[in-house]
Amino acid sequence: MQSVDRKKILTRLSEQRGEQKGPLNLCIQLNYFAEPQKKGASRQDLPHLLDLASKLPHIKLRGLMVIPPKTDCFETQLIQFKQIKHCFDQYRHQYPQMDTLSMGMSGDIEAAIAAGSNMLRIGTDIFGKRTPKSNQQQPN
Repeated sequence: MQSVDRKKILTRLSEQRGEQKGPLNLCIQLNYFAEPQKKGASRQDLPHLLDLASKLPHIKLRGLMVIPPKTDCFETQLIQFKQIKHCFDQYRHQYPQMDTLSMGMSGDIEAAIAAGSNMLRIGTDIFGKRTPKSNQQQPN
């Protein structure tokens, strides 16, 4: 699971996970650049979520998932990803079980890999572009 960004969700996932299934592998979703249109924990909330995730009995903290601001400029992508990687590395010292840095999608794969991502989300390159949903109301 890669999109957990709140204490309530973390706690609930641990409570609902049965012993027989083993711990749930999980990445905390971080909104590193504080984009209002995106979900994810703030950098201020991240230490508390990592601490909680590392202590819950049915959760296995694996790392971070981050989606940086969209840009087509490789150099800008690389700078953003390196900032995220630096953040990941800082927390990895405290939580050595963290082995997953999920960052990078179809439009920024090269920069993500160059900065140290070890998990990519490449849906567009596999399935093609999605048609944006219309915000228009349908007639009655």
